[in-house]
Amino acid sequence: MEQNKEWVENFWSTGYVIRLGKDQYFQKIKDKRIVTAKIWKAAFFQSLKEAEMFAQRYLWYAGMDPQICYRGWILVSVESEEEQELFWNGKQFVPEVEKAKLFSSSREMQIYAKRLGLSRETYPELLPVWKKQMKNAA
Repeated sequence: MEQNKEWVENFWSTGYVIRLGKDQYFQKIKDKRIVTAKIWKAAFFQSLKEAEMFAQRYLWYAGMDPQICYRGWILVSVESEEEQELFWNGKQFVPEVEKAKLFSSSREMQIYAKRLGLSRETYPELLPVWKKQMKNAA
């Protein structure tokens, strides 16, 4: 039950995560094995440096392809098509999520959108954005 409570709290978390595969993120090491999970069950790191140091120390195995991502709030255009979302980059809407303006909280994002008059043109989304590909040391 305690673990489920943690997952619910993590569902809205922002911060750095380590992606190990398509929609698979580092969660923990259990019995000397790496456990992956969906993003809301992932281990969150407070900084890029902390995530990098962890990946270099524990995720160096041959074949590993760790990517450090930042999971944050993003403004998405309501006029986005299903196949091609458009993300606000601070000046305009762009199709590349990597260029989107990131917010660390929904409150911060809502205040920003209201101040710029974007509230009716956008909706919030919590997404992971690729930040750094780790080099395989093996």
